[in-house]
Amino acid sequence: PSADPEKEPAPVQPPRHRVRIIGELFFTYVLAQIDETFAIVDKHAAHERILYNRLKESRDGLEKQYLLTSAVVTLSKAEHQCVLDRLEALDRLGFTVEDFGGSAVVLRSVPAVAGGGSPREMFLEIAASMAEMRRQQLPEVVEDILHRIACRSAVKGGDLNSPEELRELVEIICADENVRYCPHGRPVILQYTRAELEKLFGRIP
Repeated sequence: PSADPEKEPAPVQPPRHRVRIIGELFFTYVLAQIDETFAIVDKHAAHERILYNRLKESRDGLEKQYLLTSAVVTLSKAEHQCVLDRLEALDRLGFTVEDFGGSAVVLRSVPAVAGGGSPREMFLEIAASMAEMRRQQLPEVVEDILHRIACRSAVKGGDLNSPEELRELVEIICADENVRYCPHGRPVILQYTRAELEKLFGRIP
């Protein structure tokens, strides 16, 4: 039978990589075999980049997590003014903020992805950065805030993670070429072929 010209061809699926988790070093680096290479993954850098990429794709604004008890945050005068000038942008980034008078604000929500950390500390860091970048355009300020949200929300070196979580992290890296460097420019993964390892150990010239 002739092919239906109106039928869409099935999308070509990229080949799946063979991943074997070997273990974890210092609760910071994931050791894995990916196809025929030995890989070392910085789990914080990798998770930070994955989160940052997802945050940047959130066209409708970031999901909010409202605090059980709103936090009154005291800022410097410069920080306070910068926050008031950017209330709409902060709201799209998940921060519900209201003026409290003086140089203080009330923080009612944070991005849901960052809900497990310290809301006050994160907001103080962001307010200080906004004051430092007060002469920068809004896109640059938003970019910086997204970096800070991703960094504070990512797993940290020393955190305990299950083998399933580590495997998922490595598989995401394998499937996404955009996860190679963290937002600060540090490498996410180092890979060595068998020949490269054998040269390091003097097994081959």
